[in-house]
Amino acid sequence: MELEQAERESRRAERLEADRSIQEARKACYVTLNQLARRFHSAMFVYHRASGLGGPSEAQQSELEDARVAYQAIYAEAQMIVPGSVMREAHATNASLMRVYEFLIGVEPDTRESVSAREDPEDQLRDASRHLSLLRKTLRSNLGLEEF
Repeated sequence: MELEQAERESRRAERLEADRSIQEARKACYVTLNQLARRFHSAMFVYHRASGLGGPSEAQQSELEDARVAYQAIYAEAQMIVPGSVMREAHATNASLMRVYEFLIGVEPDTRESVSAREDPEDQLRDASRHLSLLRKTLRSNLGLEEF
């Protein structure tokens, strides 16, 4: 009986450690997702402002691409470890960010989407900013943190 009890305790400890490990991986992913999504948004804002002032520099173009690549990498990671309730908001944020990016680099709009919704980059950037705030709120909530 003592051996069985020790075995149960060992399995319980292993489950707790596995749960703790998953929670730590999610937390790290959430922090990086928030950080890189905001960096991508910021790079698009700078790129947009520069476009109105004679065009973005090579450094601004490079920063936009670097930010996009870094963001896409963490978004792909999030798709594998984030629960569905959080992923829904991450997906909406991703869609909003990518609409802005595609508009800024001149990708033709999807014919299924209203062209008027894609015309003003200022509105698109504000929409993406709103999604970033909702994403941060969802991430914090999933971690059990209160709103601030």
